[in-house]
Amino acid sequence: MNERTIRITHGLIFLVVFIVSYYNKNGYPPQHNAAYRDRIRITLVASVWTCVFALFLGIGFQVAGHNLAFGILSHLIPMSIAFLLFLIGVSSLTALISKVSCDDPRQNFAKCQSVWALMGAGWAETILVFIALMFIIGIAFKARAWGGVRRQTMYVD
Repeated sequence: MNERTIRITHGLIFLVVFIVSYYNKNGYPPQHNAAYRDRIRITLVASVWTCVFALFLGIGFQVAGHNLAFGILSHLIPMSIAFLLFLIGVSSLTALISKVSCDDPRQNFAKCQSVWALMGAGWAETILVFIALMFIIGIAFKARAWGGVRRQTMYVD
């Protein structure tokens, strides 16, 4: 890449970062501003974690499913972490927003419906990750009889 392309790309990327960070400061209620921000970020981390590992494990399993790198433990550990992150983020967000009504004009909360939607989508994702985790644990119990979880791929015979 030449220098001009790097300068333009760098400028555009940091302009977008600045605009998003400025937008992210506005719209929360005046009270508990940091509480909303922190809970939303935990949920964001859980989502990014799940997307990255789902993509990695999904493609890796299709390409090299019999490889130990895509075995039971490499599925079990990231999915357990994803489940815990989702459970922490969404349950704390639910506890914070459960008393908030978007229809109340006295509450100066521009992102109310977005936070409620995030909470619903977060609980749906938590349930899906839990189902995947139970599936992996079931395979792990089956693999225990066939030489151990550490030495088995997802194809337990």
